[in-house]
Amino acid sequence: MKIETAKKVYNQAPSWYKEVLEDEFGKEKLIERKFTDINSLEVARIATGETLVYLGFRRDEADDEWAYRMLKMVRDAICQDWEPDWKNTNQKKWTPIINRSAGSGFSGSNCDCECAYTTAGSRLWFETEKQSDHFGRTFIDLIMKF
Repeated sequence: MKIETAKKVYNQAPSWYKEVLEDEFGKEKLIERKFTDINSLEVARIATGETLVYLGFRRDEADDEWAYRMLKMVRDAICQDWEPDWKNTNQKKWTPIINRSAGSGFSGSNCDCECAYTTAGSRLWFETEKQSDHFGRTFIDLIMKF
């Protein structure tokens, strides 16, 4: 069984089957979270099932590379199973707009359906404006490192 299927049946499953699913996937990965619950790297790590090692620096890795790796993990935690479909020009895709001048920070979100233009990295797109805004406001310090 894939994790996506396990998430769908988990809440309605009898307690004995919940235990089986928890043993297989981990309880934290099965719990449905609101994207607004993702408010730290630790919560994002738990939501995505990443290991603590994943959060650590690697000797060959620059600070901005580590920040991008962490931002992708946070993005995955917020978006869960949603992925942008770059072939679908009708699918809305949102990305935070960051004003780096004078440390201004998060400015809002931008929606783009047709191209991969981005100010934040092509993997840092979101399904909704609210998700993008939450990401931009909550993780601005990390975004500024990227």
